[in-house]
Amino acid sequence: MKNQFTIRTTITPNLLHQTLLKGFGLALIGILGLLYGSIYADLLTLQMWGFTLFIVSLGLIAMGLLPYRRLSRLQMNPNKLCLAEPHHLEFYAKDRLLLVIPMESIARLEYVANPAPYGIAFWLKPTHSSVIVKGFPEDIRSLKEQGKKRAGADLFLPYFTQRSFEELMNWQKEEETFEE
Repeated sequence: MKNQFTIRTTITPNLLHQTLLKGFGLALIGILGLLYGSIYADLLTLQMWGFTLFIVSLGLIAMGLLPYRRLSRLQMNPNKLCLAEPHHLEFYAKDRLLLVIPMESIARLEYVANPAPYGIAFWLKPTHSSVIVKGFPEDIRSLKEQGKKRAGADLFLPYFTQRSFEELMNWQKEEETFEE
């Protein structure tokens, strides 16, 4: 192995800003529902619908702000894709190893530039050794579902930028020339 290779996820400021605006809009609807119920609703209406209005409003506020919180946490503790041993890529999420991808099982890689989420799509060869699952099956299932949905791929690793993808491709070319 020539050198250690690691790329990390990056949340673009534009995506963070868009998520905050969408979340604020949804949270604002929840806040307005609470304000309307507390200011204009009479006692009989509040006795009948007050608890429901409260729960729905809090749900809207949470649904609006949770995606922004997830992205900011990911920004503070990014996922990473690294080469730990020759010819194997390891994907870590929340500092936990989720899967190991043997390089010989990758048919092709492609950068997917969808606005949300952008990332790297993996197509795997059916005859070679498959991905080694180290994490929880529901995490892997989510990566597979996103791959099918976003690009028709076998796996999709979100929030890796175009630059990270180019670094991965350059590293892969260097390794191929180094081995020859």
